[in-house]
Amino acid sequence: MEAIDPVARVPDRGPLTAITRGIVKMHSEYFGKGPTRAKTERVGPDLVICVLRDALTPVERTLVARGRGEQVRSLRRSFQDVMEVEFRDVVERSLNRRVVAFMSQVSLDPDIAAELFFLAPDGSEASG
Repeated sequence: MEAIDPVARVPDRGPLTAITRGIVKMHSEYFGKGPTRAKTERVGPDLVICVLRDALTPVERTLVARGRGEQVRSLRRSFQDVMEVEFRDVVERSLNRRVVAFMSQVSLDPDIAAELFFLAPDGSEASG
């Protein structure tokens, strides 16, 4: 079965597409499966949100179906905690803006995840 590339048909929107591709790539590499749809948007000057749809793995879906959704949430939170630097780096490199806060949330039904990045005030370049 051929892997689904959720951003293949998305018109290149420069930095926002780069963020989407970077976040999807990390999910795909570390979970063995990425979301089937993903999109990144700017919300005002200092907030970036990446929405991932259909991101749960078959194992996670099985756990949710059998009443173990909290374990899935816990695993996802742990993953975000240990990968925070890498997630921030994708956004900082793409926008040349420093990320001052990162938050992640997952909904199990429907299967939607959101990665939120709060940027330093305009003109504050990323370090490195």
